[in-house]
Amino acid sequence: MNKIKCENCEKEHDGSYGSGRFCSSHCARSFSSKTRDYNMPKKKLKKYPDNFCEKCGKQISHRNNQKVCKDCRTIYKKYDNKYYYVKDYRKKQKEKAVDYKGGKCIICGYDKCKRALDFHHIKEEEKEFSISQNANKKWESVKKELDKCVLVCANCHRELHDGMLLLEDYIL
Repeated sequence: MNKIKCENCEKEHDGSYGSGRFCSSHCARSFSSKTRDYNMPKKKLKKYPDNFCEKCGKQISHRNNQKVCKDCRTIYKKYDNKYYYVKDYRKKQKEKAVDYKGGKCIICGYDKCKRALDFHHIKEEEKEFSISQNANKKWESVKKELDKCVLVCANCHRELHDGMLLLEDYIL
């Protein structure tokens, strides 16, 4: 049988212990502690090695795997959520659509708050999709659907659906 040298004590052994690198468990344990250099800095488990906040430039603690510090994270928390960008896109689409349709209610002329303005389909049977629920579609398809609608405020929209107002009186 071949004799193998122990990597720790350099005694010859038959290689029957573990992977065969050491003659005993004692040599295996002591070898691992001998080779470790305690003066070397420990590896940092970080994604972002520069340690500075992207927003304010303040130094981040060494255990923090974030791009921003705790203070900025609370301020910019809404930007962490990807849904924020979808919400922002929908808001811009609604503003664009309201401006495309004239920016005010065709019945009463209300124009204070764009969020209070609704799109009412002139003919329900021609309706392909609801604009408010599909605001993340491409502008061209939204524009086609807007051509089938009129812009009314929330109050007038409810009155139209309840039959209190007739759309034919206000459309040319």
